[in-house]
Amino acid sequence: TAHVGVSLSTAEASVSAPFTSSVASISCIPLLLREGRSSLATSFQLFRFMALYSMIQFTTAIMITFKQSFLGNWEYLYEDLWTVFPLVILLGRSKSARTLSRKRPSGRLFSIFNLSGTVGHILLVFLFQAIIYVRVESKSWYVDLVDHDDSEDSTNTEIFETTSLYLFANFQYLTVAWLFSLGGKWKQAIYTNYIFCAWWAMVLITSVLILWVPDHVIAPFIQVIPIPQSWKLEVFLWALLNIACFVIFEFGVTFLKSFSVFSRNKGNRRKPHKIYREEFEDLWSDHNQTKASRFQVGGQEGE
Repeated sequence: TAHVGVSLSTAEASVSAPFTSSVASISCIPLLLREGRSSLATSFQLFRFMALYSMIQFTTAIMITFKQSFLGNWEYLYEDLWTVFPLVILLGRSKSARTLSRKRPSGRLFSIFNLSGTVGHILLVFLFQAIIYVRVESKSWYVDLVDHDDSEDSTNTEIFETTSLYLFANFQYLTVAWLFSLGGKWKQAIYTNYIFCAWWAMVLITSVLILWVPDHVIAPFIQVIPIPQSWKLEVFLWALLNIACFVIFEFGVTFLKSFSVFSRNKGNRRKPHKIYREEFEDLWSDHNQTKASRFQVGGQEGE
């Protein structure tokens, strides 16, 4: 069994295997496969979430740079320490599935499925943030509040573009965190990860409060400026539409992966385990034939 990575003995010759079973039985193999597949799926999910988190924040920073503006320190702290960091830590706490699926997760980080899904979400992030950026400048109440002070301490944080993109991006972080926490057939349902769900709900509540709480209450804590309630409602509706597009795209790519061009069962490609099985059967057949011929020769000599 050391050939498959599990040692059933603590003897010196067997401890070279990556895993050692405390029970001298191969009953641990299904558990090992379930945990391994769950770990692989989780690693890819964390990679995709960190990629999207970086691109969401990068897109916001690039767009407001055109207005010589930057996110405030408290806005960065809210996004990084309150939203993203705990979600990254808790996202991987989902347990492996209780049953072993016949289908294994993708073993390539840069596969067509992973790259197309990640790039597609990045394009959606850019598209919807660009819509928010353009829409806020088209409002009748919009005023260009850019401070052209070139001093090092000037960040121009409190302008309409920065406030709008910041409020909108908070919902994008939550959406991709939820989407990439779904483990498919290799992990248990996301609601079984109680701590992640509780923190996700808490961040959702605070993001909604930051959007809807009167500006004079939230302004001392977050560097935002007062915006009309009608624009807050529009930002929230755009966020809901963005969530719907994220979900449709993610499940659409998953569907195509299973039933179309992303399927691993292309053409007449032979899977490795079938090749190994045929080779083993050939070796076993040769062994039986050799044993039978020796038996016949021995019988003739005995006669």
